[in-house]
Amino acid sequence: MFHISDHFPIFRFLNHSREPHKHKTICYRKINDLNIGKCKTKLTEESRIDTLNINDAQISFNNFNAKFDKIYYETFPLKEQGFNKKHSHKRKMDHKLPTNFAQAEK
Repeated sequence: MFHISDHFPIFRFLNHSREPHKHKTICYRKINDLNIGKCKTKLTEESRIDTLNINDAQISFNNFNAKFDKIYYETFPLKEQGFNKKHSHKRKMDHKLPTNFAQAEK
């Protein structure tokens, strides 16, 4: 009879590259006061009849969620920004820091 001991370590080696994958693009949503206002307006203008008149809570929630997702994705579309080693996002931010600090000290 054999037993598994917790004193004997078990190793698993994965075949992977040592270099981390560097993303060349980032995806983001522009969420600001203007877009939040647009989203609120669209939500208040949306009809709720098919959501409120249904007795089944799950169907009612699914209807509301579908409407909310549609408005959210229209108001805050997914944007993509590309960058490379010469013009990385980090370098752009680092370049702006000294001027931001100088303005803050005034």
